[in-house]
Amino acid sequence: TAQDGNVVSGNFYSAQPFGILNGVDYKFSGFPRRIEVEKIRQVHESRDICLLTPVGVSPSGEVYNVKSENLATSVAKALNA
Repeated sequence: TAQDGNVVSGNFYSAQPFGILNGVDYKFSGFPRRIEVEKIRQVHESRDICLLTPVGVSPSGEVYNVKSENLATSVAKALNA
């Protein structure tokens, strides 16, 4: 049943900055760099829900705001969904 599952959050992706585009510095805005596909699949195999937040962290520890639409698209492509 739906009550048997859990909501699991974690570091399911890393982010990278947009940088400067057309002279505009997007500072703390970013996009997905790497999706941890195997970790997400393990959560799904346990019949749990994977919670992905728009707060992405780079490998060096910087924090970026990732648009939910970009994150969802990147994860769907990585999972071949």
